[in-house]
Amino acid sequence: MRIFEKFEAITSVELEDKATLFKDFSRPVFLGAAYRFGDGGALAQALIHHAKYNSMMQLAKILGSRTAEELSTKFSSFDMIIPVPLHPTRFAERGYNQAELIAEGFSRRSGVKHEPKLLKRIKQTPSQTGLTAQAREENVKGAFTLMQKYVPKITGKRILIIDDVMTTGATLASAASELDKAQPKCIGVLAVSAVISVIV
Repeated sequence: MRIFEKFEAITSVELEDKATLFKDFSRPVFLGAAYRFGDGGALAQALIHHAKYNSMMQLAKILGSRTAEELSTKFSSFDMIIPVPLHPTRFAERGYNQAELIAEGFSRRSGVKHEPKLLKRIKQTPSQTGLTAQAREENVKGAFTLMQKYVPKITGKRILIIDDVMTTGATLASAASELDKAQPKCIGVLAVSAVISVIV
């Protein structure tokens, strides 16, 4: 799709400001995002918004597929991909989880196994929009859980977790920290798009 030729790509160096959220993890963490969000990335922002709020589920899968193409060198060797889950109440309101559809698209393109049921969101959090980085981190603390029966599937494996947008990285860090308890070999933290500068 030619529309993606207009997207502004992101380098790994531009994500370094988010790495501090993962410094206390017991396993290596690798960050990645395909496109810029917001300033310099208005097109990516618009498409993600449509996929998230306007029931354009096929678009979410396409975004996942394109992300796999953009980042195949770094993120195609993982054992499984886990989407950031929605709380059941939010899922019931929206009818789908855009991150799960993105993960499905990524999986089909990359061959990385899609595991959408391993991680659960147990805390219904207010919207992160408008919150400072510190408030975002506090807002999603303890929001996710990995059921004990799934721990053996994670231990020693290369785990990739994915969401639509990485703003400060707080949501992805909270979800990844729960997976880190199961002692995976490493964790990849991935988003379709990322905000490069955040006011804290």
